[in-house]
Amino acid sequence: MCSVDELQDTNYLQYAIIKLLSLYKGSAHNICIVGDDAQSIYSFRGATIENILHLSMDFPEVVTYKTGTKLQIH
Repeated sequence: MCSVDELQDTNYLQYAIIKLLSLYKGSAHNICIVGDDAQSIYSFRGATIENILHLSMDFPEVVTYKTGTKLQIH
């Protein structure tokens, strides 16, 4: 299983590695991704919000759960 936190802050290469780790031939295709399509703070280092926006195209069997509430831990 591949787990990713803050997908919206990944760059193109990191997203490509995520896809390779979870979609290789013979894998269980299990992936758990956490992210927020309403924020992306690392664009200065190449992060792109497009990764999270295109998730359902790259992982067509994806199931999305939305909290509806901004959850923060202090």
